[in-house]
Amino acid sequence: SGPGNGELLAATHVVMLRAERGFGGTARDGDWLRRCQALLAEGAGPGGVDDTASLMGAYIADAQRGAVLTQLHLGVDGFTRYLLLDFDLSPEQAAREAQRLCEIEAYRMLAMLGFPVAQAESAQLGELERTLQGTVDAMANDSNLDDAQAFDTLTRLAAEVEHGTARTRFRFSATQAYSRIVQARLADLREQRIDGVRTLSGFLSRRFLPAMALCDTTDARLTDMAERINRAVSLARVRVEQRREQGNQELLRALAHRQHLQLRLQQTVEGLSVVAISYYALGLVGFLAKAAKGVV
Repeated sequence: SGPGNGELLAATHVVMLRAERGFGGTARDGDWLRRCQALLAEGAGPGGVDDTASLMGAYIADAQRGAVLTQLHLGVDGFTRYLLLDFDLSPEQAAREAQRLCEIEAYRMLAMLGFPVAQAESAQLGELERTLQGTVDAMANDSNLDDAQAFDTLTRLAAEVEHGTARTRFRFSATQAYSRIVQARLADLREQRIDGVRTLSGFLSRRFLPAMALCDTTDARLTDMAERINRAVSLARVRVEQRREQGNQELLRALAHRQHLQLRLQQTVEGLSVVAISYYALGLVGFLAKAAKGVV
């Protein structure tokens, strides 16, 4: 079932048949592949596909003691079906092989939960990357750029990327873990190719691994995007502080010029005051001298 919502996520039927080694000969020796395909299609119900070209599988275990075949198609009941041919498997080994098949299907579907998340996040990352690139280009080439506005834009981008990382990190980490389990279980099957049939590992390497690569790439893009934004934010902060420092210097120069003007005005006023006092002093001396002369 699905995580936390009660929906069916993965269901597997493993049909185990005891078979003679001659049953598992090459495709030229008879119609055994068509018989296996018919069994799989019959078990899948009306949704089964009657086409041997859709078969995949391989001999498994050492010395080709068994074989597994499937179409990886969902039946009408939602089950994926595997046909496990037992040529010379011990009961314990047969049980382990059946368990591996069930685990491959279950963990494959669990891993694929990260694929739609990666698709959605990748599209959003494309928009964020274009915004970041445009802002950085403007910082490098536009001398009239409003650095404060650029800083606000980068801060918003950083918040969105951080939110995206928090939203997806658990799912991508789980996807990586489930993918490794699928690869380990496939390796444990020890597949040996059946003529004319695709191996499970070969099929999943073309269908499953690219989806996992998208999840890994999206997770790496989030990390890289966060680092790029941090560097751009640091640059924008330096530019804002530089502009602020230039403004402070211009303000200090204006204050110094004003103080210089005030000092010159004060000196001028003081000079005029000295002249005025000297004028009045000389006038007073002249008045006293005239008065003294009249007395004499």
